[in-house]
Amino acid sequence: MAQTNLTVRIDEGIKQEAERLFNRIGLNMSSAINVFFRQAIREQAIPFELRPYDDYFFGARMKRIAHGVVMSNETIRTIMSRYSCRAFAGETPPDEDLRTIAEAALAAPSGGNRQLWRIIVVKDKSLIGEMDDEGMKVLAAMPDKSMYERIKGRGGGLFYNAPCMIVIPIAQAVPAGAEMFDCAIVAENIALAATSLGVDNLICGLAALPFAGEKGAEFSRRLGFPEGYGIGLGVLLGYAKEPGGKPHELDYGKISFVG
Repeated sequence: MAQTNLTVRIDEGIKQEAERLFNRIGLNMSSAINVFFRQAIREQAIPFELRPYDDYFFGARMKRIAHGVVMSNETIRTIMSRYSCRAFAGETPPDEDLRTIAEAALAAPSGGNRQLWRIIVVKDKSLIGEMDDEGMKVLAAMPDKSMYERIKGRGGGLFYNAPCMIVIPIAQAVPAGAEMFDCAIVAENIALAATSLGVDNLICGLAALPFAGEKGAEFSRRLGFPEGYGIGLGVLLGYAKEPGGKPHELDYGKISFVG
C-alpha cells in the first residue's frame, strides 16, 4: 500500500509525554498514529472513551468532538438535552406517558431507602390555576418584589400555563432537612423520564408558594397529602409553546479531579 506523510500540530509537552509512553511499549510516534487510525477504522468510532471535561487533554474544539461522541449514549443524551421549559402549550401528555414518568419517580433512591415522599399527578387545570393564583398572591405580598416582577415579565404565572404537574409532598426525615435531598432526586427522575418521552418540563421550587398562603391547607387536602406531609417540589409537564428549547451552557471549569 502506498505511503503518505501526515503533519500534525500538537502541544510540545503532550508530544514529549506521548513519546516517552510509546517508547516504553516499543512504538514510535508514526507507529502509534497508525495503530490509532487502524483501530478507529475497525470500530468506526474513536477507539477509547473521550472525557470532554478534562482540559489537560482537550481544547475547546476537542470538547465539542467529544461531546458528540458521548451524546451517542441515550442516557447521557437525555441528561444533556433536558432544559427548563417556561412557556407551555395547552396539550396534556397522554396518561400512558404520565404513568411511566410517575413510575420513574418511584425508582428514585433515597437515604436509608426511607422514601418519605409521594407522587401526585395533577391534571386538573382548574386546580393548577387556583394554585398559580394563590402563589402569585403570596409572591406579591413579599417585601422584595423582584421575583414577582420577574415572573410577571415571563407571562404572569408561576406555572407557565403548564397543563399538568407532578406535586411531590414529603415528610420530615431524621436529620431534618435530609428529605429535601431525596425530593430533589425524585424531581430529577421525573424530569429526565419526561425528557426521554418528549415531554417538556420544569422543576418548580415555586410550587411551594401556594401552600404558604391562606389556601395552603385546602390545597393539601384536595391533593390528598398524607398526614404529616408538606410540599416539597413540583415538576411542570406538557409541551413547549415554541419547541426547540436549549439546555444551559456547560461550565467545564466547575469540574476538578483529586488524585
